[in-house]
Amino acid sequence: MTKLSNRGSGAWSEDEDRILYNGIMACISKNQPADYVEIARSIPTGRTAKQARERWQNALEPSTKKGIWSDMETLLLLDLVMKFGQEWSIIRSNLNRSSPFLRSLQSVKSKGISLLGEENRKRKKSNKHVVLFSKEEFSRLKSLHRKYGSDFKRINEELKSFLVRSKN
Repeated sequence: MTKLSNRGSGAWSEDEDRILYNGIMACISKNQPADYVEIARSIPTGRTAKQARERWQNALEPSTKKGIWSDMETLLLLDLVMKFGQEWSIIRSNLNRSSPFLRSLQSVKSKGISLLGEENRKRKKSNKHVVLFSKEEFSRLKSLHRKYGSDFKRINEELKSFLVRSKN
């Protein structure tokens, strides 16, 4: 059995980040798209192009917004999930068109999945463009979000009781 190497795995070092940043800046200064394959080859620890792209997009890219989601971003994300289901790349593109800051794909997907809740995560997708809420349910959800802010546990509890009442 072959032992797998640990090269290029784990946390990124400052040197790796510097090499990645400088490689991206060199591409930008030449008005060229980032060549993640070439940049990854220049990192001596053996990072892959995919790792380099994800590190740039999720951590180093200066216009990527990190941290707490605003109420408006959260509501927009919910609206986009209603329209596109779990098509995270499409949702990210639409979300980023509506904001001066970019959210990474990882951030959009994580937030979206947390908003969907455990029940929807476990449900198998038979259709990629599943409508998660009716217009009435979504209206109620927005109202609860205005009332409770980002207290999604409380919103979830009230929304569940609303859904039970509306089905009876």
